[in-house]
Amino acid sequence: MQNPPTKDSAATGQDCPQSGVWQALGTGLPPLQIAKGSVMPAAGGWVVTWRLLRACAPKTEPKP
Repeated sequence: MQNPPTKDSAATGQDCPQSGVWQALGTGLPPLQIAKGSVMPAAGGWVVTWRLLRACAPKTEPKP
């Protein structure tokens, strides 16, 4: 059973808790921009733990 996501870490398959740039730990793969609420992806086909490197404000649509 996976631990619930925290604000700065989450595992593959969990909802992203914070929009920002995330690094898949132990993979050597480049960081990804992931939006809050998106499902955290697998990395190289593996279930991994993701660590938040830099938080970003979610993009908003301009008001008409």
